[in-house]
This record gives sequence, C-alpha cells and structure tokens, in this order.
Amino acid sequence: NEKINLIKPRDQELIFSAMDHGCFEYEDKKSKNYKFNARIRLLGSLEPKDKRFVGWTLETLKKQIPINDEMLSKFHLIFMIRKKKEENKDQISRKIIFAKHEKLISADEKFICDFIENAAKIHVEIPQELDGKLVELAAKIKMDEKKYLVEVSTNLMIGLKRMLKSSARMRLSKEVNQDDFLLVKQIVLNGLKLYD
Repeated sequence: NEKINLIKPRDQELIFSAMDHGCFEYEDKKSKNYKFNARIRLLGSLEPKDKRFVGWTLETLKKQIPINDEMLSKFHLIFMIRKKKEENKDQISRKIIFAKHEKLISADEKFICDFIENAAKIHVEIPQELDGKLVELAAKIKMDEKKYLVEVSTNLMIGLKRMLKSSARMRLSKEVNQDDFLLVKQIVLNGLKLYD
C-alpha cells in the first residue's frame, strides 16, 4: 500500500518501464544487464506534498501533485479523491459505527473467485457504432483538457476500452452495449471533475 511517490526513484523507473514496455532491465555491480518480462496491472495512489490537497483552483492543485506529467501520462485513468466536507463527517461516522459488516462465507468467496476467473476468459468485442461514440468521447475530453487536473494522454483511450470490456464481462457478455458505454462515460467524467 505504499504511495508511488514515496517509492525509491530507481524502483519507480523499473515500474514505469514495465508499464511502458512490458519489461524492465537491471544492471548488476559487474555491469551485466538483465531483462525481465513484466506485464503488470498497477493500481496506485499518490500522497500530495502536504498529505492532503489544499485549495480548489486548478493551478493551486496542480502544484501539489508529487510526480511529473510524464509519469502521470503512463496511467490509463486518474481520479482525484478529496476528504468529504465538514458537514458530512457526522453522517459518515454514523455509517461506520452502525453499519453491519457481514463476513463472507467460504462458499461465497469461492463463487466470486470462480465468477471473476470465468469472466476474465471472455473475449469481448466493441460494436462499430459504440467504437465511434468512444472516439467522440475521447475527443471531447481532450478538447476540455484545460479544465482537468492532469493532461489527457493516448492511454485514456486504452483505459476507456478496457473499462467497457470489463463492464461487459461483469454481465458475462461477449459484446459491449449502450449501458456499458453510459456507465464508463459517467465514471470517467466524474473522475475528471474537480468540483461537485
């Protein structure tokens, strides 16, 4: 659970190399080079410079991001998460205290694991009409880039396609439909927004 920006610089280089090229290289003390295949799926988090984001303007927030734009561009999707406003804290505390947390039984755990394993094997296609809508969505997001905290890279398109296919797999479907598109569109646009 270590924050990406707190990892040693050399380890960061290896991680980002694996994200870029599907491999990383290592040189030992005798200057011998080793190459390792490393196809990875990375879900990471960053800790702002003062441990929390302060302020609301785009310029102020950008200064607090602890890694550069080049590194950020390697991620397919980026979400900014802020603490809830003060007036909501009491409501959140009540939910934590009074909520019932039922433990999964082993049969349920097995069902979930089997479901994920089977769903992951499904080859999903994106229909041509939705592929066109996807291109339009990516173009609109790129056009509005100045409104967002991070630069919009080509990786966004990859991220959008993967989310669409994941949504279809959750339905055990071989084809993306309109509901998948609307769900992914909502998630991504809400994630890019700075304000509620």
